[in-house]
Amino acid sequence: MPSQKKPIYKYKQQHFNLNLKRFCIVLCVDIILLIIVTGLFYLATFFGLNEIFIANKNLEAFNKFPLPLLAFLFIIFAPFIEEFIFRFHLKYRSWVINILLPIVLIIISGFLINISSTIVMIGIILIGLFILMLFIIYNKKITNYIEQIWIRKFNLVFYITTLFFALIHITNYELSLTVILLVPILILPQFIGGFLIGYLRVKAGFIWGVTLHMASNAILMLPFIISLSMAFPPVNIQNKEYNLDIEKVAPNFKYDDFQRVSKGSNPINSYSFKKHLSLLLDKEDKFIEFDDSFMAMGLPQLKANILLRIEYNSKNKKVNDSFLKKKNILKELQKAYGFILTTKKETKMIYELYIQDSLKFNRNIESFNHDKFTLNTGENLVRISNGSVKDFITGLNDAYKEELLFYTNIDNGYRYSIDVNRVPFKYLLYFLQEIYGLSFKKQEKNVEIINVVFE
Repeated sequence: MPSQKKPIYKYKQQHFNLNLKRFCIVLCVDIILLIIVTGLFYLATFFGLNEIFIANKNLEAFNKFPLPLLAFLFIIFAPFIEEFIFRFHLKYRSWVINILLPIVLIIISGFLINISSTIVMIGIILIGLFILMLFIIYNKKITNYIEQIWIRKFNLVFYITTLFFALIHITNYELSLTVILLVPILILPQFIGGFLIGYLRVKAGFIWGVTLHMASNAILMLPFIISLSMAFPPVNIQNKEYNLDIEKVAPNFKYDDFQRVSKGSNPINSYSFKKHLSLLLDKEDKFIEFDDSFMAMGLPQLKANILLRIEYNSKNKKVNDSFLKKKNILKELQKAYGFILTTKKETKMIYELYIQDSLKFNRNIESFNHDKFTLNTGENLVRISNGSVKDFITGLNDAYKEELLFYTNIDNGYRYSIDVNRVPFKYLLYFLQEIYGLSFKKQEKNVEIINVVFE
């Protein structure tokens, strides 16, 4: 570590072996501090904060990208881009300032325009253009002055850069009052990491800083990537009663936008592990939970969203027992992947769907009969074709995620086609009443929650 008390703007060519030694020392310090910060995070979970730590948006990427691509993005691409933005400028270059200032002006103007009226927006654009013109006209004087300030106040530049690097990572979390209050804790790993990378960048050069960033990300991400790549190995079972094939399916970028269900086979193509459990247990997704303890590090939630293709064929063609199929599949899943199911009772606020106008609703009964129905649960709509009311409730719960919890007891044997947009609840209620003759009643209900625990 540096002997001086503050960063000093001083660059000179260093020998490779010396830089390598510095790299190894800083990486060891980084790992030690990471262990200490992880311990602090663990202590914070005793105050009920584990859900915030686990609800990191970066974890969502594991469900959207193939693991090799994810490894490239997190370990190679992201570190290089972040280092270029936040630490390449630590060695002053006038051309960097010439590029950086217009970019900063565009970002600030864009942010202000989004929260401003039309007149204010025009004013912001004019002020931005005026500042840009002054910068172009007096470019040499401005860049020379900035260089003098840069060298004289380099310690301030260094710490501000480190702080901005840490603060940008708060976007990894869903913004809330709790997250804002916890900002110093949540960005602590990035601040420490940014300081160490910045030190190495100043002492050894840009490439060494990028390498340290890549190594830090690899240490954090590789355990997740390796664990998920080994999860759910293929299963092929052939016995006297049935054939069962289970295999992992590579995710696509909108894996949950379109879901197709076939009633003639059991269960479904390319559904998440959690969705398969939901169908096998006849439970809504929201009544199935995975271990969210801090020590689990979010891995059970990631496994819950891995896509699986399951194909079951009974050898006894005379027996078409759906309950038996589900029982056999669930038994084999538990045996192959080592998880147990526990239950608990919780009181939840739910919206129960009921038929308010049967004449209106019955207009949507399908006039033809076939075995297949489709369920589309995109970000902006819920659509079923030849499905039951319970299928529609499944679609609503998929679309509204954790915002609302829907439920119904309607099971009249009819098949319907229902098509609604994903809108705020009051508009959804009005639309269902006017078009389909359906409504909701809000009530507290004691429901059974199934907890999935991997052994």
